[in-house]
Amino acid sequence: MNNLGLKILIVEDEVLIAEDLKDTLLSFGIGDIEMTHDKDGAMEALKSFDPDVVLLDIRMEKETDGIEIGEHISKNYQKPFIYITAHSDVEMIKKIVKTKPLAYITKPIKKSDLYGSISL
Repeated sequence: MNNLGLKILIVEDEVLIAEDLKDTLLSFGIGDIEMTHDKDGAMEALKSFDPDVVLLDIRMEKETDGIEIGEHISKNYQKPFIYITAHSDVEMIKKIVKTKPLAYITKPIKKSDLYGSISL
């Protein structure tokens, strides 16, 4: 797969999942990747790294950290972000939709789903 020319920020509190996402992105030819594992790190990386796309876990330290970050991105950066989560209950999806994400991918992540969402 070719390099999509994207800078991608991974916000995932589980280090092994973040590393797996990074490896998958590298296999797509995407090499400009930064990872952070909490809300504060995400807020700083949005400024300093200036990603093109954010891969965002919903439930981190607090249950809604990811949604709060998504709202912040929508209001202040107008950058695409993709939620990645193991939780897909109706109430959570209602909260997710309000933040206007580019996509929503459930864990375990399929490479084809991730590539398709990022490519769009």
